[in-house]
Amino acid sequence: MSVLCHLYIISGSFDPLSLSKKVVINSSSSLIDFASVINNIVCSAVGCIFLSQIRSGLTHYQRRSALYFFYFFLLFGFAFAAMAIRSWLPLIYSVLLNNFMYMTVAYLLLFGSISWYQRDIKPWLWKLAIVHVCSYTAIQTLIYHFVPNTLELRVQIAFVNFALVYASTFLLCHKHRTSNGKGERMLALAALVCLVAAGFPTFALAVTGKVEYYRVAVVVTQNIVCFFLLGGLLSLFLFNQIDWHYERSIRDELTGLFNRRYINERIAHLFQSDLPIQGTLAVVDIDHFKKVNDRFGHDVGDNALVYVSKILSGSLKKGDLVSRYGGEEFVIFIADNDFKQALATLHTIHSSVESQSRLSAMSIPITVSIGYCNLTSQDTLQSAFTRADSALYMAKNQGRNCIVGQ
Repeated sequence: MSVLCHLYIISGSFDPLSLSKKVVINSSSSLIDFASVINNIVCSAVGCIFLSQIRSGLTHYQRRSALYFFYFFLLFGFAFAAMAIRSWLPLIYSVLLNNFMYMTVAYLLLFGSISWYQRDIKPWLWKLAIVHVCSYTAIQTLIYHFVPNTLELRVQIAFVNFALVYASTFLLCHKHRTSNGKGERMLALAALVCLVAAGFPTFALAVTGKVEYYRVAVVVTQNIVCFFLLGGLLSLFLFNQIDWHYERSIRDELTGLFNRRYINERIAHLFQSDLPIQGTLAVVDIDHFKKVNDRFGHDVGDNALVYVSKILSGSLKKGDLVSRYGGEEFVIFIADNDFKQALATLHTIHSSVESQSRLSAMSIPITVSIGYCNLTSQDTLQSAFTRADSALYMAKNQGRNCIVGQ
């Protein structure tokens, strides 16, 4: 304060009240910046805690992805901490540390996204990342140290390098996202926000030419990136857990086919639709399955169930449904108004099971009996299943290993 007063006195423009206001404003601005950094450190800590808690319930690739994201938030927090103490260190150390950590963080986000989509990180990408991070950090530090008044140049270099990595992450997430992956869409959105936000400081400095606006843009960018990535990654793992539990609730654990409750709900929904229902409902039963279990054991019986389920699911087209209805019984819904084509599909299933079903340690082939009905506008869910069951009963009475329609 005394040095500033001395300078103002020398210039002949000393105004204690004005000077006091400027000092208060600068102090308030510094406190706001410091509070923002602390806020981002807390957000990073929340991300680390969350990711460290959920890793135990994930698959191999998802655990690896969570580990990369954990280190992402950990290093992000250290980068914010380095910014918080930059006033107590020579500025060149702040330039060195922050450029290194922020670029490393960008690659950790990319690597975490690659692992999430069950892809291995190639050795060449590791080498590229190491070379890129080190060379980028060295260039920024050397320019700062040897070439004065080059803030705008360093900001532009930073934008180009960060944009390349964040754009790669966004394109990866956008390309490999699943149709029902809400969490994956949030991850792609977070990567896109990072890409756009990386240009804020460059834009602010280029338009205004003032360091103050650049600093504000940096603070805003840090908050946007931290909050969006925290929300995006939390959503990614949260929706993944929701989807996992939902899939378990509608799938048969042994075969992976839909279970009885799910196919009943799907077919009931078709009957409740205003559109006329079209298709074929079939019930498939493995012949003499109890003898297979009694003679060869339940392990072989389970293998037979899995084998038949693979033939069923592999013989159907998109839009058809197949479920393990209970025990050795399966239900198929063929969404096709061409009944001849539907019957041809059933014959393909029947012949495929019989011709390919000699399992190891078994001396008899697996065969199936199929009862089916073509749905009409007069059918209900109950009447359709009754007709298909009656047809299956007739198939069994005719000696099994055949197809009967009603």
